[in-house]
Amino acid sequence: MQLEARVNRTVNGAFNNSSPVTSLPLTVYVVKGIPSIIIIPVEDPDGDIVRCRYASYQECYRGMCTYFPHGVLDEGNCILSYNGGGYLNQLFPIILKLEDFPSGTTQFDSSNSLGSVDLQFVVHLVNSTECRYYSVLNSRDRAQGLHRGNTLKCDNTLVKGWYRFMGDAGTAMPTSCTRENYCGTHASGWMQGSHPTQAEGIVNRAVCYHWSSRCCNWNNNIRVRNCGGFYVYELVKPTAGCYLRYCGSGNSKYSFFYSGYLW
Repeated sequence: MQLEARVNRTVNGAFNNSSPVTSLPLTVYVVKGIPSIIIIPVEDPDGDIVRCRYASYQECYRGMCTYFPHGVLDEGNCILSYNGGGYLNQLFPIILKLEDFPSGTTQFDSSNSLGSVDLQFVVHLVNSTECRYYSVLNSRDRAQGLHRGNTLKCDNTLVKGWYRFMGDAGTAMPTSCTRENYCGTHASGWMQGSHPTQAEGIVNRAVCYHWSSRCCNWNNNIRVRNCGGFYVYELVKPTAGCYLRYCGSGNSKYSFFYSGYLW
């Protein structure tokens, strides 16, 4: 495939434009059969407007342009949607043009762009059983915003597997230090690091447990996947025993939990 970069902003005859940049990985993993979106992270060092489009026939090597047949490209927001179609393990090589335009531009045409760079990547349709078959953690006493009251639970009986946070527990695992004696336990568990993008597939993360005024008094490793609208976590029993528990992101207007009743 042919690579091209075009820049045309000059000041007093000197080059003065920085091209758009992206951190999209070479291979983007999408779960077959689950409609989702691929957010293409783009930015411009000059603060210019960045748009994404498919390369034209003339811009591709010997006309070898490729398009994603199972989705739609939102050029203004650089988002590629996926409608759930295709076959397991299909690979779709894609060539996009990242173009930057002066701030304030309202009419976008390649002829008035400041420059363009190629973005080449492959969409790989994979089978992700964890996005379909998981256990649900939805009890209110698991919410990070709820003091345990006289409730004291532990995840020492948790069976290793894939879990999804839902309902009163929240929709994800917190990614900042949670408080002691919250979410139904002594040492509340939260995830270090950010949640993955869908393109990253399954990633490794550490869960920390807050106790003795230390946000990460204990920790253990888990795995996380972005299922295109929600997250699933491969959880294990905390290695430090009791009383440690994984928290959900839920918050409650109530402060304490006593024997099944909120006060």
